This record gives sequence, structure tokens and C-alpha cells, in this order.
Amino acid sequence: RLRSMADLFYDNDSGPKPERRYANNRVTTYSNNNEASIATAGNKNTGRGGTYTHVHCSEVAYYKDADAIVSGILQGGNPAIILESTANGAQGYFYRLCMEALDGNEEWRLHFYPWWYDAEYMIPTSEPLKYTDDEQRLAELHNLTGEQIAWRRAKQRELKHLFLQEYPEDARTCFLQSGYGYF
Repeated sequence: RLRSMADLFYDNDSGPKPERRYANNRVTTYSNNNEASIATAGNKNTGRGGTYTHVHCSEVAYYKDADAIVSGILQGGNPAIILESTANGAQGYFYRLCMEALDGNEEWRLHFYPWWYDAEYMIPTSEPLKYTDDEQRLAELHNLTGEQIAWRRAKQRELKHLFLQEYPEDARTCFLQSGYGYF
């Protein structure tokens, strides 16, 4: 999937771009002596041994050893690095970085995007909805429509306790509401 996304971006970029010299599912080289690599997080040595300018790590909260992977990448120069993910419980590397950023640590900058930023998350309604207090507060605070609230209700029924993890509404509760607790 990552290779397909990279190809789509390259093919549809209207600006000047270097010629591709070599491309397979893991590496693409270009005529300007740059290289783009795609690797998986399943190997904790991913990212070691290279010099990077730009890195995008996807679904970091699900890496088995995010500390080791990101540490290795950061030793290969001083790259601009993006760590993005769906929340995955209130633990782990990604969670710690997010909480540190929310608490004012300026080493990492947090960008949070709630579900309503996606204009497709709507279900048409034939009549006005009667909102719960929670829905009314959310609708007023974020200018949500009845169609968005209808979509939210459908996803809450589908996902139950995982809704706020998969479709977050704020940068803290997306972590607090995920997973099951066991004693």
C-alpha cells in the first residue's frame, strides 16, 4: 500500500520532479541522487545505517519497539520526522510523546485532527435529531451538523468502547478510552 501511495503522489505531482532511476517495493532512486525507502516496523533495526532528511512513521502506537526504531532513525542525521498514529491505549512510546507535547515539552509538536475534520463523516437525516447533552455540547463547540452527529452515533454503535480511539475527539481521551482493562 505504501508503494502505491508513493507512486500516486509522484505521478500526480504537477511540479518539477526528478526522473526515477530505479523503483521496487522498498527503494526508489532518482536522477538527483536522492533515494526514498519504505520499511516496516516489524524489525527493530529499521532505520539504522542510513542518513535521512525526511522520515514519516505511520501507526507508531502499534510498533512493538518504537523507542528502538525512532532512536535509530534519529542517529542518521537530523531528519524532519513525522510520527503519526491512531491511539493504542495509554501506554508506550507514542503515548508518552503525545502527553509530553500536551504538557509543554517543545521537542515534539503535536498536531491533532478530530474525526469531524473529514467532510465525508456524515449520514443524511430526514428530520432533526434530538441530541443528548454530550452531543449538544459537541455540536455547539465544534459547529457539527445533525448529519455528523448521526454518523457519530452509527460509529459508536459499531465500535462501542473503541470509538474514541478510532475516531478521536480530543488528544487525551483517545488514549484513555482505548482497550480493555484486566486485573
